[in-house]
Amino acid sequence: MSIQIFPLFYKNEGKKIGIHPYPDALLKEKLKKCGELKYSKTYRTWYLPYDKAVFAQLKAQFQDLQVLPSNETTRTEPKAQHTDIASQVSQAETEATTSEPQTRTDLRIVAHEDKGWLVNCEYRIGQKIKTDIERAIWIGAQKQWFVPARKGNFARLRAITGLNVPHLKSQKKDFPKNALIKPHPENKDWALVELPYNAMAYQIIKTTKTRYYDKGRKCWRILNQNSIREGLISRLETAKIAVEVSPEVKHNVVREGKYSQVKQNEDWVMTLPADLQAVMMQYTDALMLRQYSWNTIKNYRFALKEYCEAFGKQHPERISPDEAKQWLTRQVKEGWREASLVTMICALRFYYIQIQRRKDWEFHLPFPRRAETLPKVLNLSEVQALFDAVDNLKHKMMLLMGYAAGLRVSEVVSMRLKDIDSQRMVIHIKAAKGKKDRCVMLSEVLLENLRSYYQAYKPKEWLFEGQSYDYYSTRSIQKIFQRAKQKAGILKEVSFHALRHSFATHLHEAGTDIRIIQELLGHNSSKTTERYTHVSNRTIQRVQSPLDTLMKSRNAN
Repeated sequence: MSIQIFPLFYKNEGKKIGIHPYPDALLKEKLKKCGELKYSKTYRTWYLPYDKAVFAQLKAQFQDLQVLPSNETTRTEPKAQHTDIASQVSQAETEATTSEPQTRTDLRIVAHEDKGWLVNCEYRIGQKIKTDIERAIWIGAQKQWFVPARKGNFARLRAITGLNVPHLKSQKKDFPKNALIKPHPENKDWALVELPYNAMAYQIIKTTKTRYYDKGRKCWRILNQNSIREGLISRLETAKIAVEVSPEVKHNVVREGKYSQVKQNEDWVMTLPADLQAVMMQYTDALMLRQYSWNTIKNYRFALKEYCEAFGKQHPERISPDEAKQWLTRQVKEGWREASLVTMICALRFYYIQIQRRKDWEFHLPFPRRAETLPKVLNLSEVQALFDAVDNLKHKMMLLMGYAAGLRVSEVVSMRLKDIDSQRMVIHIKAAKGKKDRCVMLSEVLLENLRSYYQAYKPKEWLFEGQSYDYYSTRSIQKIFQRAKQKAGILKEVSFHALRHSFATHLHEAGTDIRIIQELLGHNSSKTTERYTHVSNRTIQRVQSPLDTLMKSRNAN
């Protein structure tokens, strides 16, 4: 039987002689006579020591020995060239002692969108990348290193490889200059509205009847009634924003009064004095220019409004830093939570330092010390009881998704069908907290349940569709979790996020490395992930209480 051998780089042991094809029992006996035969799980192949004597034994045992220049797994007939491995060894030693750097054709760096770089390199350089570059990841399927775009990684990668590292392209969203009203892809009663990202357009849509922000499609939705649509167009054109209307929208008009119970949105900005209205519009434009999320813009606007109203609706420029600090101190004494205080401080710092460029505000608003609270975790029996308490298949799948992949509630509701890759057994999380993408593993049990769920509900775009063919609201899933918790008899004060905490804690207790858990959760800092080590019983159970030691010694006596 003919075999193929090739040079193989394996861990810190240097070169080895890899073997193709996979040997049977008879072939293994012959190979063992040539040297110490071992199996590599990394490369899924058997290998022998990289030695002249071993190569001589191989030539003696196999008359039709074929030598490959690299690890070519193809079954086709390789090029017949008997490269002497002994000469390769001497050549490698010569190259290692040469002072001039050698140019390698297999060393290549490719920019991966705005996320980082993909690196093809030899084992020695790969080890430098692993040890010297923060959060570098080995992609085994592609035999490449992924270097994320983090501070200092560009310079480190250039220093390690000696190559010019390509610059990354920005993937910022390009917002339209004009407004566009187009039909809803699933529900003809509604229309989607794409708007310029500025304060005037934001203020107009916020005060439009029936408006709703579609987080998945990154645009607004309104009821397709003539009065609502034409009123929106009229106000946008008054603000000198051109509007384009799709012809299909005008053909699928909802009769007046069909949704008469929908409330009119209040325009609280117009209740402020004229000077504060101008401040609020300037503030909103500055936030949008930096592409803050809708939730952040909403929270900062309300914080600035509350701040101005606390001082009798004064203009913020007339409020001194000492007055602001005294007011914040009073709010803390009255029981403000840390999250509310941090939001207020961030909103004020953005206004005074980023917009007004006031240096006298930089050191007057210190951030409060955060309480070092531990994550609230459910044990395995409580998680099982929670799932058993839910009868509705769709509701149970939402809870299973949160626990099986460690997802936030916002990530569960915004999950699309195309984000689940059953071939690679991964789930893609798109534009999560901090506008970050990540991949998590797809559980085999979860996949079986997902297939049963798909057969029952036949979702079209979103994995969990709500009433108007949109995904569920986060509040609805929180209510589902709370009802299941009460039915299961769980007394702990936990929310849906406890499933994510339980996912990380149970992984750590099972022996998973904390860095892998950090990648699965999408944390920037390992310190955030290290909180789970404080609630994990992986180390706590190994420690014996001094009370047990005392009682055991007493009983022994």
